[in-house]
Amino acid sequence: MNYTWNRDDLVSYISDRFKELNGIRPRFNWDEWSTAELEAECDRLSAQIEYEIHRDRLEMEAALGAMLEYAP
Repeated sequence: MNYTWNRDDLVSYISDRFKELNGIRPRFNWDEWSTAELEAECDRLSAQIEYEIHRDRLEMEAALGAMLEYAP
């Protein structure tokens, strides 16, 4: 099933992902954004979240390696 996102869905997604990354909700004037701009921002935030997950995983693996190096 294909689902087409409407403007409200896009704005909600952006708001939620922005808060997940930055700890606060954005206060943009959403009426000034075109649907294409909203979709591009969703893509940008998704890519940033993927990067953060990858970076966190690398940091955890490095910490585990350091811990195991000194484990008895």
